Amino acid sequence: MAVALEFIDFLVPISVIRKKYPGGWEQCLKDYGGYGAAWHDEYLFRYGAMSGMAMEAIVNEWKKMGFKPTGKKNGQTVWKDCCVAESFPCAGATLPCDWLVVDGETRSAYLKGTEPGIIYGPWPYKLCMIGAMIGDIAGSGYEHKNIKHKPDVLMRDRDHFTDDTVLTYAVAMGILNGMKKIDRASWMADTAMQDIVEKEIALSVKQFARKYPGAGYGHKFKEWVKSNSLKPYGSYGNGSAMRVSFAGWYANSLEEAQLLAKLSAQITHNHEDGIKGAVAVAGCIYLLRTGRSKDDVREYVKQYYNIGFTLDEIRDFYAFDSSCEGSVPQAIAAFFENDNFEDVIKAAISIGGDSDTIAAIAGSIAEPLYPVPGKLTNGMMLKLDSALEFALKTVIESLPADCRVRLYGTEA
Repeated sequence: MAVALEFIDFLVPISVIRKKYPGGWEQCLKDYGGYGAAWHDEYLFRYGAMSGMAMEAIVNEWKKMGFKPTGKKNGQTVWKDCCVAESFPCAGATLPCDWLVVDGETRSAYLKGTEPGIIYGPWPYKLCMIGAMIGDIAGSGYEHKNIKHKPDVLMRDRDHFTDDTVLTYAVAMGILNGMKKIDRASWMADTAMQDIVEKEIALSVKQFARKYPGAGYGHKFKEWVKSNSLKPYGSYGNGSAMRVSFAGWYANSLEEAQLLAKLSAQITHNHEDGIKGAVAVAGCIYLLRTGRSKDDVREYVKQYYNIGFTLDEIRDFYAFDSSCEGSVPQAIAAFFENDNFEDVIKAAISIGGDSDTIAAIAGSIAEPLYPVPGKLTNGMMLKLDSALEFALKTVIESLPADCRVRLYGTEA
């Protein structure tokens, strides 16, 4: 575990807080829990400041409580009970600190002798609904390159988010905007309310796409975004499936997941194949999120696609195909054939073609079943800008209680 570094960071081992903080660790959480500048993992507490003067005041405040900020070692001043670190321009402690390890690449810190993993930061919940984003970023550098092997490394420096990530969160925010305007208890039987939700999804997708004009959209989609019309253009491409994951995470039933998927697809992809791809993926996610097995998902998928092949059988001749029919079954096969998240993504990339989108779809399905490695989560977070971070946080906070797990093991 590790804690994120941001601006100027005040770090204290929780074991020291338990011994020295007036009232102990529980009182420390009460005193600082309401501040957005405080977070912790299992071993370290972090509090932050924006200026050196403010940080000096924090150190002096803890000194008054009985902490000894610094000491001497071999004639050199070192951090003792606490440590001040800076994340910019280079992450590191301002004085030597023999109990702290700072990772400059991820701008995080962890207690020496423990294993780094998930980076805990200014988030009240564990990150979820990130499978599509990780698949998108990991596959971005391979699109059109048609590689025919599993990559050794995922989330390289040159990898970046594309339209798959942007539109995944655009759809999510659109669904949330629409659901605020209708009665969720009865909306599935009311076409007028469904029209409201669909319109909000379309408006959100246009808003996000205009904010990120260079994310890599198709020609027809770009023309639709530029226009003042909300009329769909009959696409059967895999864009409907790559952006649909929120429908599976947010829904209260399989039927609601399927309806949300349909509405999110038909704003542009109103061809039956475009809608089918979105509905199939959202249903897989919902079933896995609610505890159903891989075999249950196999049965569900049979009503949409025949996954009567293996990736090894098609790898040599598979070529770029951005249709739902030509990429969604392959993404689902990558999920079926592997038993951990990282291998699902690598398998999706290994057949070549529309690598970022196939990996995004495969990752979105795999995430509810397989834990996402901390190194991929951390790498993903480093690729986001503030607007997408805000969208991710908003999405997580909107999810049902069975999805939203508070950090440190307390259910929401």
